[in-house]
Amino acid sequence: MSVIRHAVLVSLSIWLACGVDVAGQTADRFPINIQGNTGYMDGLGKLVIPAKYSEAGKFHEGVAAVLRDTKWGYVDSAGVEVVPPTYRGAGDFSEGVALVMDAGGKTGYIDHQWQMKTLDCIPVSPPTDILFAKIPPPFSEGLTEVQSISETAYIDRACNKVFTQPGVGNGFSEGLASVCAEDKCGYIDHTGKIVIPLKFAFAGRFAEGLALVEIANGWGYIDRSGKTVIQPQFGLGSRAFREGLAAVQIDKLMGYIDKAGKIVIPARYNQAWDFSEGVAQVQNPLIQKQVGGRTENAGGLDIIFIDHAGTKAIASSFLPAFSDGFAGGLAKIMSGGGETYINHKGVAISQH
Repeated sequence: MSVIRHAVLVSLSIWLACGVDVAGQTADRFPINIQGNTGYMDGLGKLVIPAKYSEAGKFHEGVAAVLRDTKWGYVDSAGVEVVPPTYRGAGDFSEGVALVMDAGGKTGYIDHQWQMKTLDCIPVSPPTDILFAKIPPPFSEGLTEVQSISETAYIDRACNKVFTQPGVGNGFSEGLASVCAEDKCGYIDHTGKIVIPLKFAFAGRFAEGLALVEIANGWGYIDRSGKTVIQPQFGLGSRAFREGLAAVQIDKLMGYIDKAGKIVIPARYNQAWDFSEGVAQVQNPLIQKQVGGRTENAGGLDIIFIDHAGTKAIASSFLPAFSDGFAGGLAKIMSGGGETYINHKGVAISQH
């Protein structure tokens, strides 16, 4: 992904640790790379949009951002460029709009009428500032964040500065947004009022009613009132709840807990990712052997999909390999320099 488009995801560490919700993602078009260019296939593996883009995002609200000749535009599910590539940067659609930056460095948004509305309250990014074009994150619950060196301004679509928060502010989720100042994090409401004090070393986005937080003795979970629901006891690498389960680190290995804090899948994995469509990807510990007095790994990465019971759920000749998880019934598998989509039976739908 280009640096310009990547700038949409401000405060990326918050999003990764919390597991970004993919709700709203259109599930019947899947980006596929063919000989260095990207197009889209349908759920049966048929190429339906030619591979003519240097980058192509996932579909959201019926359209996807695509890059051609260093410029961004949008394509619909029929392959029609509803917005020809003209923009210097482009984000995903959310809440009916997508944030974009024009060639002159002005930030604005487009809706499904495809006309840009300039947000004059956001400073212009100089045309020479190619690597650090600052496009705000997508609107969440009606607001987006504009970061500066010392504060974060929350603005609405009319470019009204609703409030300003000292330090770093993040997007809203379930009515609250995490904010950090002077190395402490907490939560604000839609008026900018601090409703959960800044007392955490890390404060993640709320998901399924709970948020992952860190204090001195570990990582745990709080509810929207700020009450500690699951005591901080887990290690770095713990994640947000998805489908009622959260991946947590215990004694350097990963397992899963439920919302009562009960361990439902023992900590036996090197890595563990979020559940989606009933399965999650995990990495088993590497098999090691002694060679000449030193320890070496005896095999490659053992990465599998498990179900909610912790049972291996998918057998495929394309595993083990890294995936970005299931969406729309398919998961993209990346291995050996290529990519393949498999279904829940482990059958390859397309291989390029």
